[in-house]
Amino acid sequence: MELGFDGTSMDGVARRAGVSKQTVYSHYSSKEQLFGEAVRGAIATYYPDKALASVDSHTLEGDLKAVCHMLASLLMDDRAIAMFRLLVAAGAKGSAMGEIFWKSGPADIQVQLANFLTTWVDRGELDIQDTEKAGQQLVALVKEPAHFRIAIGIQQPLDEAGIEECVNDAVASFLRMYGKA
Repeated sequence: MELGFDGTSMDGVARRAGVSKQTVYSHYSSKEQLFGEAVRGAIATYYPDKALASVDSHTLEGDLKAVCHMLASLLMDDRAIAMFRLLVAAGAKGSAMGEIFWKSGPADIQVQLANFLTTWVDRGELDIQDTEKAGQQLVALVKEPAHFRIAIGIQQPLDEAGIEECVNDAVASFLRMYGKA
């Protein structure tokens, strides 16, 4: 986070971890693999199935709120905002960081969201033709308008009440778009 992907070396990682470079390479074949695994590990705790594990009674609205709360907590986290800023800066320089990041977490979350939505389509409670696109729309509803304002530094990160409001608005909008009456 401090030096960006291109400014970070495996020597620096080893030094920071207090291990030899050989130790780092014994676990990760490249800086790209290390970065991908770090992203995967950080994001895995925010997958929809993790959010649903804490839900006692499954309803469409309740499950959507649980999944959206998990997404909002991830996307509005200070570290996630810092990573977003880093990715935007790296992308402008042509860095491979964005692609590695996308493939290591967000792409998988999109697949899992589509699967989650398909479950509710199959139960007859959602009317969605393209669950992948609907999952992307759900993420967009959760993120905005707060994420962009936080990322550019004109809004403070959301507290728990702000996240709840964001989640409730996103779920209500999503159900208006795709819920069966």
